[in-house]
Amino acid sequence: MTIQFNEKLANLVDDIRNDKLHTTQLTATESHKLTKLGCLDLDEKGRLYLTIKGEKLLNKFNKKAKEVRLAGKVGAKMTELLTEPGQLIKHRAVWEAMGRDDYTRNEVLIALRTLRASGFLKNIKKSNNNFQVFWALAQDEAEPATFSTNG
Repeated sequence: MTIQFNEKLANLVDDIRNDKLHTTQLTATESHKLTKLGCLDLDEKGRLYLTIKGEKLLNKFNKKAKEVRLAGKVGAKMTELLTEPGQLIKHRAVWEAMGRDDYTRNEVLIALRTLRASGFLKNIKKSNNNFQVFWALAQDEAEPATFSTNG
């Protein structure tokens, strides 16, 4: 059975990193799981300490959790913005609706991609131009794209 880095283990690593919890206060199961994941190791005196890998796993977990939270907010905003069937919206309009000062362009784009992967949204290319990419709710039907060439 593979041990997964979950919210409980992330909280333990965070508490150890912030000196709210000492490694001697961990249960044997918690110590075992964190050691198997590479978050804890033994020093030369036989004491457990938090490794750099543990810090990196915590940062990665927190980043992913933030992405999931933002995807929920973006999903709610998309439902609010796209009120008519077949309505399309550009990424920039979503970013501005979310608040350009609150989130970066890339954070909103990652949230849109997460929602697309989950099947909530779809994106539609109206032409070969990358600036002509639109987003729509997955259940909506959009008009088919028409491509043409010059010449």
